[in-house]
Amino acid sequence: MTDQAPPGYTDEDVEQDRHTSSDDASGNDPRNQFKHDHDRVLYSSAFAALAGKSQVVSAGEAGQFHTRLTHSLKVTQVGRRLAERFACEQGGPDPDLVATACLAHDLGHPPFGHAGEVALDAAMKRLCGNENDPASDGFEGNAQNLRILTHLEAHKRTSPGLHLSRAALDATTKYPWLRDDGSLKFSHRQPHGKQIDRGKKFGFYKTEADIGDWILNGRKYADRPIEEQIMDWADDVTYACHDLLDFFRSGAIPLDRLLEFDEEATADSITIDSVSDDLSAFLAGVKKKWVKAGRAYDESAALAAFVQLQELLRIRTRHSDSFDGRVNLASANSRLITSLLGDVSLTVIDEALPHTRYNAILEVPDDLRLLCNLLKELIWTYVINNPRLATQQHGQETIVTSLLDWYYAEPKRLLPISYREDLDTEPVLRVCVDHVSSLTEVQASNLYRRMSGVDLGAFTDNL
Repeated sequence: MTDQAPPGYTDEDVEQDRHTSSDDASGNDPRNQFKHDHDRVLYSSAFAALAGKSQVVSAGEAGQFHTRLTHSLKVTQVGRRLAERFACEQGGPDPDLVATACLAHDLGHPPFGHAGEVALDAAMKRLCGNENDPASDGFEGNAQNLRILTHLEAHKRTSPGLHLSRAALDATTKYPWLRDDGSLKFSHRQPHGKQIDRGKKFGFYKTEADIGDWILNGRKYADRPIEEQIMDWADDVTYACHDLLDFFRSGAIPLDRLLEFDEEATADSITIDSVSDDLSAFLAGVKKKWVKAGRAYDESAALAAFVQLQELLRIRTRHSDSFDGRVNLASANSRLITSLLGDVSLTVIDEALPHTRYNAILEVPDDLRLLCNLLKELIWTYVINNPRLATQQHGQETIVTSLLDWYYAEPKRLLPISYREDLDTEPVLRVCVDHVSSLTEVQASNLYRRMSGVDLGAFTDNL
């Protein structure tokens, strides 16, 4: 391995967690630190487990819908291509570094996605009951990301974690702060002044506070490295496009009815009275939701976004799974992604410095950001808030909550050996949630059936 930092980066950027220099020096290995970072995440057990975790609907319905693994792979493809474009045109960020952040961005998600995350957080608050406990900050998928990368994964005997570079951990961390620590309730780290509730979104547990300080290295949490900005936009685009068309194909999102308005309509001529009842009702719901959350809502801009969407997707009827139907859907997906990426640009803060890390800003035009947000709202309206999914989520919440209760009641007896090793040095509740959140959905369901007595299984079952 070469010890030299990649072009545009410093020795500080490639310094490894808990290490002052590379621990992989080899004359036969041409990879630099960022390539090592990428490959370690790709080969990690946490990454492999994403194949069994939900993106939106249960991973058991995989094949028709994306899992966390297929989502992460597509985020990586989008993020890498953006980085390659900027690197070619402007000497921008390292594509391997961006790809690492994209691969790792969802590692901390528990079984059953958002429902599992909310349930585990609520259960931890109930079980802890003491705000001075080092596990009192609950559960959050982004904070679990960092814990996996720096503590739970194994790479070298010298210390736990994957020993990623500072730049890689920084690019992966979307919310670089502790849970509401008594300072500012909101952070303006996100684009366009979007406010983030630090009581809900955070990237460091108390147990990793020292690593968080090491990552920031004296910088303010409001700063965003360009590599993280690209990862974040790639995540938004992938979620909005691929999941949207997944659910159109399945019949859950009626794009044909939502886009049922005059093809000659323009952004200037379209009115709320000229669109379908489906689109009118959807936009009314978005307006109510955004106004309640203190977000600006512009009806004219929203209607213009749907004119743009109609031009891009060219969907007039329900999806047909014929060859022509599949070709049309693939073409629509390609046009939509190309549109959401094509006008994105890089603004450099200081031209005299490398166009990497904290010296560049990702510029996403307002109309593209609005379109992406509306596409995500379609998924929330027609899928996530659908009663059919809500009944599944009720059962999913019961599974993860019960498992955490049972493991916390008898950790030394029930936890696997790999987690018992942490019981003497880490908060017991944190160790228990480490295990439960690492499970695939099949593992969690089988363990629940076994431990509840519904189906005891066999002694030889590999759980």
